[in-house]
Amino acid sequence: MKKILAIALGLFVGLSTFSYATPKVVEAYLQNDFLIKVNGEFKYHPEGLKPLVYQNRTYLPASYIAQLLGANTTFDSDTKTVSINSNPDVGIEQEKIKEYEEKIKILEEKIEKLESSTSANSDYTKLPARIAQNGYKLTLEGLSIREEGNDGRLYFTLENEDADTGVKIDAMSTIIETSTDKYEASFQFQENLDRDLFKWIRRNEELKTYIPFSKLPEDDKEIREMTVTVVLEVNETYPKKETLTFKVLND
Repeated sequence: MKKILAIALGLFVGLSTFSYATPKVVEAYLQNDFLIKVNGEFKYHPEGLKPLVYQNRTYLPASYIAQLLGANTTFDSDTKTVSINSNPDVGIEQEKIKEYEEKIKILEEKIEKLESSTSANSDYTKLPARIAQNGYKLTLEGLSIREEGNDGRLYFTLENEDADTGVKIDAMSTIIETSTDKYEASFQFQENLDRDLFKWIRRNEELKTYIPFSKLPEDDKEIREMTVTVVLEVNETYPKKETLTFKVLND
């Protein structure tokens, strides 16, 4: 039921207009049955904060409206000013969202570069790399370069699984090629020589060995993409040569 009250309209916000006026005593209706709906959701009036109707206009407390909209209010009694400010937490959340979006963007760029790099190196495989054929298996294990010099070694494992005529590596025919350089096997230093390289590997035997190189870069990582050509001899009685090619990434 409506009641007529004599009140002073001070800090109230009109839904249609907002204006300053000299305080005076007026008659207004306390509208108990008015409902407030914010973003489709009904809100209930706190006790003592019912809507007022004056001259066909509805008035609500500024603090209540601000609260419904996630803001806060302050009142300056000297200047008779009501200040409504957005909740600072909203700004903080927006900053966090922006920060995460930047991180996601950076991550997407890294993934794109990685995919591009992988695509460019699709013809190369990581070490160790293995080729199996004609009853034998040759595995290229890796490359190392001595810190005190520019000579290094290519490491291999040769397995004779079913070549009963024997198999061996023609070490001096081994070549490393990059996009800019070519390196050949070198036996100029006897201490770099593995004598077992010259032996025929019989059926069911295995040889772990290395082939020496010289004039290599000081850092083996400078040879990242490399093509290694290895020549094997098969059949000790009537030897025939077979050429194997490894395209590898020296990571």
